[in-house]
Amino acid sequence: MPLDTQTFALSRWWAHAALAAVNSDNSIFSAPNLRVAKRQILAGKNQLIAIKNWLNTTKLIEKDGQSFRLSRFGRCIFENDKEFRKSSSWWAFHLLACFGDDPFPYDALFKSLDPNVRQSITQTTLKNAIYRCANDTAPGSVDTYLEGVLKMFREDGPLQGLGLVEQIKGRNSTDLINSENYWKLGSPRVPDAAVLFALALARRKFFIARPSIAFSELIEKGVNNFLTLSQDNFRRKLSTISNDIKWSGEIKFDEVANISSISFGSSFKEEQALIVLLTEGGDSWK
Repeated sequence: MPLDTQTFALSRWWAHAALAAVNSDNSIFSAPNLRVAKRQILAGKNQLIAIKNWLNTTKLIEKDGQSFRLSRFGRCIFENDKEFRKSSSWWAFHLLACFGDDPFPYDALFKSLDPNVRQSITQTTLKNAIYRCANDTAPGSVDTYLEGVLKMFREDGPLQGLGLVEQIKGRNSTDLINSENYWKLGSPRVPDAAVLFALALARRKFFIARPSIAFSELIEKGVNNFLTLSQDNFRRKLSTISNDIKWSGEIKFDEVANISSISFGSSFKEEQALIVLLTEGGDSWK
């Protein structure tokens, strides 16, 4: 099902506290443990639903029978940056959200903003574009889910510091959904390791087991939107990474007769790419 945020963003504290709680007790999100979860995570009932949904959509936790456990992605972040202080952890979170099993409306937000022009669009225009991606989800539910997503990029949101999305406040800006604010993709510092992780996740979700992918296929799936890179900048990034001896065994970017493609080494996996991002992604806070 789509990402039901219950109108709540996932704060740094909630991400840390919830993963720590799941690591200690796989049944922390079960109904009998509601009071314990409220106390440990410092959240109300609806907030706990949102937290669980955020972590499940991003695959930081996964179902284990009637309970949840840390996924391999969740454990990597938990062991490298338990308190979610590093920008690389939030790059990982963002990309995991974009490539989740059903990441709507998080992925639709980025697909509705143009990385080639970066023109500001009204909130009404943005919502209408996202509605068109909603399939059978009712507009009222989309508004609820989208409110929590947009809060991730506000001044107090955990992703605001990456510069992925910019909000230009209009009149009546305290009403996040109904005010005529303006939005556009930002210009973040995109680590090479984030590009590698995005490629690994895209390959796992859309092109599993394929040794190579056409550049046009990556564009079609919105990979450059998720990285907030124009098509030209995405192409240049791939070429630069491919020519770096450090990554030469992992990916190769080829351009032959105006047809571009990227091929992968046998050891190129999403978990390996995540570890590189978490350990070598650097500081990209703006």
